[in-house]
Amino acid sequence: MLKWILAGCTATAGLTGVALADEVWTSNQGDIVYVGDNNNDAIFAFTYYNGQDAAIILPGFTRQWDYRHTNLGVWISQVGNACDSEMVHASGVRGTSWGKVKIEWAKTTGPSDFVLTTGDCEAEPTVKLWAKAK
Repeated sequence: MLKWILAGCTATAGLTGVALADEVWTSNQGDIVYVGDNNNDAIFAFTYYNGQDAAIILPGFTRQWDYRHTNLGVWISQVGNACDSEMVHASGVRGTSWGKVKIEWAKTTGPSDFVLTTGDCEAEPTVKLWAKAK
């Protein structure tokens, strides 16, 4: 999964100014990694609660070190439970498994712990995952 996210970021690097980031968090489901940017969107790699590899897309979050509060976005995966439609991001990340995410930061500046809440397809986010900054 991380390979296809990085491949998507790398493929668009010349056109969109993708820059690999350096933030990593630990959770009870594995690491969550800020893998890069696409225009103003941040792209994170993580393992979804059912074990599938997925990406988180946070619109407008690119390199946001200050003023972190709550961010809304989507998660996308190529495997797992399929939604009725495919989600496609400009970076090349795409999949028929996706949903809404909400990230609530513990501190307003990075690095910071956060709570990630996810939902499947169009459902509101209800599944929580706690992430601790490394």
